[in-house]
Amino acid sequence: MRRTIRGFLWLTKGMLLAIALGALVARAVHQNHGTTTTFARYELGSGHVNRSDYRVSCFRGLICFVAIREHRALTNDPEFLQWNDFYRAATIAAKSEGSGWKVVSKTWPLGDWNWLPSYVHLDSVGSWHRMFYWKSDGFEQPGYADRAVFVAARFWVIALLTGIWPISSVGLLLRQRIRKRRLIRSGQCPICGYDLRASPDRCPECGALPEVKA
Repeated sequence: MRRTIRGFLWLTKGMLLAIALGALVARAVHQNHGTTTTFARYELGSGHVNRSDYRVSCFRGLICFVAIREHRALTNDPEFLQWNDFYRAATIAAKSEGSGWKVVSKTWPLGDWNWLPSYVHLDSVGSWHRMFYWKSDGFEQPGYADRAVFVAARFWVIALLTGIWPISSVGLLLRQRIRKRRLIRSGQCPICGYDLRASPDRCPECGALPEVKA
């Protein structure tokens, strides 16, 4: 059981270290351009169409996640009949795309912010010490509603948070092994450090047996 738990912990540390290294590589790659990967799907109902859109973007040392929910529906309100055209267009797109998830990746210049919904205004985005950013915005009227959540973080912050545990664990393991070898060479118990020159067969302090060299 202990071996299973230990193996699982080291597997988790390896995955976190891979994420940290990936964040550092992504930061170096996305200095002069941006990359966006979009996961989207349509849900066609009776008199309405919903679209779920999730976007992951990398640019200028930032990784951004945007979750978008679009709703289009028929309306009989005379003040908002223009939204029915958007419903018809969304219905055509939904029938064309189908109900499965579609994945699209593209590269864009840093000055182009078309990957972000126009109703999300970044001039009022929240931030914490310029390391994390967030924004929730939307637009809603009869037959037409959009909602988006924007979250972003610095690559180096992600690398630090995911890499500190596995790197410190590896450092601690190396330190323990170096200490153990030093104690064995000096004739001391590798467990408690007791002097074994008078009793080399067993440590009288902790009862540990010396390692047998092959």
